[in-house]
Amino acid sequence: VTNVSIWFSMILTLIGYIMVIRDSGMPLVGRTWLSHGRVPLTTLAAMLVLPLCFVDQKYLSFSSITAVLVNINLLAVFVFLLDERAGAHELKGDSCIFGFAKGSLTMVSTVSNSIIIQMCVLPMYEVLENRSPRKFIHIVMLAFGILSVLLSLFCLVAYLAVGGNVQGNVLLDLPHTMWNSVSRAGIIVVILAVYPIMLMPMVAPLRSIDAFFFLRPGALDERSVLRDGSREQLAILAVKRRNAFVYAVTVGIIFFSFLGAMMCDDLGTLNAVNGAICVGVFTALGPGLVGLFLVGRTSLQWRIGMGSLLVFGAVMLVLGLLYSDNNFHADLSRACLWHLGGSKNS
Repeated sequence: VTNVSIWFSMILTLIGYIMVIRDSGMPLVGRTWLSHGRVPLTTLAAMLVLPLCFVDQKYLSFSSITAVLVNINLLAVFVFLLDERAGAHELKGDSCIFGFAKGSLTMVSTVSNSIIIQMCVLPMYEVLENRSPRKFIHIVMLAFGILSVLLSLFCLVAYLAVGGNVQGNVLLDLPHTMWNSVSRAGIIVVILAVYPIMLMPMVAPLRSIDAFFFLRPGALDERSVLRDGSREQLAILAVKRRNAFVYAVTVGIIFFSFLGAMMCDDLGTLNAVNGAICVGVFTALGPGLVGLFLVGRTSLQWRIGMGSLLVFGAVMLVLGLLYSDNNFHADLSRACLWHLGGSKNS
């Protein structure tokens, strides 16, 4: 169940990455043949990520600091946009400062999709240099501390600058300027580097399959009789076949994310659905079942706590899937108690 959930969640993430590359690249290609529909840029995005998925992860380590710098730059872009529109009195009055509506649940799912990385922890820990639990905890705490501040500021500033009709991909709401074009190009670079990292949790279980599973039944006994050293040769053959299988699955995943990006056009809804799955499975179902059956604690308080976690996750999963439409921002604006302009609904 866990592996199936990881696969489903991660394939939605990879589809979203292809969509972001396509949407960010569209204003950069102008009126060339690449701007004729979804096919050219979506195909180009898939072709660019394909070779990167076979590169050693240590060569993609630059993506972490690059992603931080690119997001800080994006924050600066929207800060200047907010200041410019505020000075010109062009801010939209439908931005909601305080209110409760269906859109609030959609926001919870969307934010969860941005911060839940449980499925990536083990593959990331595996490639961590001089790894130790203490070192990994420090890295995660520092990264999430910076992420929480950066994400909160970005959401607030971008929402106020664009208004209540913000699109699922806020980059589509940016004016066409040189600075914004450079910012879009930076996002493309970051996504290209992050795509292989997010693919790792999908293929990691396949790399741990016993290599001899990929040999024909009886092959070991037959060849061990035919020649000396055949077991070592068969081991090499088995590993090669397993690697080939992993490579084929990797190509299949990229192709599937390409097809998904071709069929989807709303990044907001995709992120909300994926976030709901992450909340239900990775923060509730997985930890809850582990706590009930694998930890060994049997006190009543513990079982009530784990049961409550499972119920909470199930409720949030259902609500997140029901309220995943990115257009719920209109409902939030109508039900808002305090708009940006200072007006309050009665």
